[in-house]
Amino acid sequence: MKKIRYLPFGYTIAKGEIRLQPQEAPIVQNVFKWYLEGETMQRIAERLNCQEVQYNNNTAMWTKHMIHRILVCKKYCSGEKLPVLITADIFQRACILRMGKAKVPRKELSAIRAHAVCACCSNKVYFRTSGERWECPNCGMKTDKQTTENILNAICSLLNDLSSHLERLRPPGDKNNLFSLELNRLAHEISRTFDQREIDVDHLTGLLLSRSSKQYSLLDAGAYDPLTLRLKEILEQKKSVWNMETDIAFFEQVVEKVIVERNGSVRLQLINGQLIP
Repeated sequence: MKKIRYLPFGYTIAKGEIRLQPQEAPIVQNVFKWYLEGETMQRIAERLNCQEVQYNNNTAMWTKHMIHRILVCKKYCSGEKLPVLITADIFQRACILRMGKAKVPRKELSAIRAHAVCACCSNKVYFRTSGERWECPNCGMKTDKQTTENILNAICSLLNDLSSHLERLRPPGDKNNLFSLELNRLAHEISRTFDQREIDVDHLTGLLLSRSSKQYSLLDAGAYDPLTLRLKEILEQKKSVWNMETDIAFFEQVVEKVIVERNGSVRLQLINGQLIP
């Protein structure tokens, strides 16, 4: 009959009582001991795979997830319904060590993740904090190792360079013929004025001068694309150097996509479709 594990590893039932399992209990104690000595969960699993004690009858292999289940099980030290297997001090020390090793994604990295896409297939990519690399589940692309700091610094560098050279703002080629709503309005009004039987020359002259003035003022912003104009307005408001920790709101307004290359480098697609670098 197969053993069904409804008790934590290290315990058994004998004569109607919950007792320490002679082979398993020392394993639990060793798991905590090795972990506090600096062994990783994966390394502890590998050590246990060299021994004969199985986690249960359904599997002969230990994994880091089984080790994790042992390390987070407070029942080993609580003394409630189960014999104490480790001291509360040992459990607490292991808990503090485990929490210290956990890599909690920074809020600014979370913002970047939401916009990240694969350069190879344009599908969403995911940043694995455990391996510090981007992975694409669609095409299988995996980047070189990239620390969080490297990613943030690369993006800030691109945005700082753009903020210093607003003349580089340009809509993509397929947007070169887009006009702002105001220019569209002026164009229609000029057209209607020409269609009139009697043309008000002064009014027409005013419209033509107004359109010319608008066109001239928009040249540096990238033709007549409203999104490019919006970008320029946002970046002109950004007086200080970029810092992702404090500038997430600005980042969300400016960047449409973070394009991740296979080597781990990034390009930014702005809200007007422009790519940098």
